[in-house]
Amino acid sequence: MSTEPRCFEGGSVGGPDIPLPADPARYKRDDGDLVACNRLRCPACGAWVRHLDRHRLAGPMSAADKQELYDAPYPENTRFVGVGGAGTDFRVYFCRCTAHSVGGYETVELTDYGWSCGGHPQP
Repeated sequence: MSTEPRCFEGGSVGGPDIPLPADPARYKRDDGDLVACNRLRCPACGAWVRHLDRHRLAGPMSAADKQELYDAPYPENTRFVGVGGAGTDFRVYFCRCTAHSVGGYETVELTDYGWSCGGHPQP
């Protein structure tokens, strides 16, 4: 059994104005801790969830498109995301099988994303 700390309520996602720490040991400790999880994992595809700040999805994506976005060395340069206008108010989260544009703040347990905190190293 893992002893790594996990985010409160499975973690949260949020737009680019919500802190998403670079330090992997930083996690959401309680309900009042306004921070996005930086160690989300997808149980469906097994991938760590990646993100792009100040981008949003350009439109509907096929399963192959999501895989291509995830594998891209520079996903911000793909046809799947865009910037400008309201796009700067979003953060795109994506794994190999799921992708979402997020502008607010959401607890992942309350979404249909399927992701959850994959655990954080001890500080």
